[in-house]
Amino acid sequence: MTLLLAFATTDFVYFSGDNRITQVDDEKVYHDDIRKVYRINNHAMFAFSGDYNVTVSLTNFIKSQSFLNSNVQAIARKISRYLRNILNENKMIQQGVFIGGVGDGNKITMINMGHEDNFKLKKIVPEQDHIKWEIRSSIISPYEYIDESVKTSVANGEIIDLDKIEKIVAGVYKFVSDNDAYVSPTYNKDYILLRS
Repeated sequence: MTLLLAFATTDFVYFSGDNRITQVDDEKVYHDDIRKVYRINNHAMFAFSGDYNVTVSLTNFIKSQSFLNSNVQAIARKISRYLRNILNENKMIQQGVFIGGVGDGNKITMINMGHEDNFKLKKIVPEQDHIKWEIRSSIISPYEYIDESVKTSVANGEIIDLDKIEKIVAGVYKFVSDNDAYVSPTYNKDYILLRS
C-alpha cells in the first residue's frame, strides 16, 4: 500500500506521497527511497500508487509525451487511455493516479483516477474559500484526522495556506506510518500555485 494526499484550493494544489515500496509477499522487506510525486510541466503534476511495474511504464509514457503546455484535463485524458489499455491486458493491476494543477478556465483542478473504476476521471475544482482533499490507498485512513485538522483550523480563523497544509500532512504521515507498515514516515511533495 501507499499513502497519497492531494489538497486543492482556488489558489494552489498540493500533492504528497510516502517514500515506501514494499514487497507484497513480505511486508518486512521494504525500501523508503521511491518518489511518488512528479512534475509534468509548469502547470501540472502527478502522483501515483499501485503496481511498481505499471508505475514505471506510466512514468516512461509521460516522459515520452509532449505535455509542455498541456493542462490537467488534456494530460489526464491521455493517461487514462494509456492505463485503460494496460488494464485491458491485465485485470489484476492496481493503480491510482492524481493529476493536478491548472485546468480548463485557468482554474486549479485535481483529477483522481484508479483501476477500481476503469480509470474514469473524477474531476475536482474547488470553490472560492473552500478546500478539497483526496486520499489514495493506505490501510489506516487519515480521513478523520484531516477533516478534524481542517475544521479546527477554520474554527480558529486560520488561513488554509501551504504552510498549514504542510503541518497537516506531516501529522498525517506520522499518524499513518505509526500504524501502517506499508507507509513510510517520510514523503515527497510538490505544489502548483495559480498565477493570475
